[in-house]
Amino acid sequence: DVADTVYIQAWQVSADPIPDLLPTDFTITGTYPNPFNASTTIEYALPTPAHVTLDVIDITGRNVRTLLDSEQPAGQHRLTFDANGLPSGLYFVRLTAPGRTDARKIVLLK
Repeated sequence: DVADTVYIQAWQVSADPIPDLLPTDFTITGTYPNPFNASTTIEYALPTPAHVTLDVIDITGRNVRTLLDSEQPAGQHRLTFDANGLPSGLYFVRLTAPGRTDARKIVLLK
């Protein structure tokens, strides 16, 4: 049999905002701009709360600046690194927590 009547059921569709999800990796997620002149923004992710340090290391391995040394909650984080007083060159940003380390290259151009 062929139906000669079509039933359409309509309903309202709504969406709730997606909650901020916790990161799954311990990582430096970005540095921008890079290369930079004077300052750069460093973003990092923590899947769990941890005591972290964020250091800037020169090409010889010397720690030239500690940007952070404190307990941090899980989530996405961002801070600005002001490189005043440092010469142009290649540096590394190193994020460290108990049992974990991540690093990224940054280039300071003056």
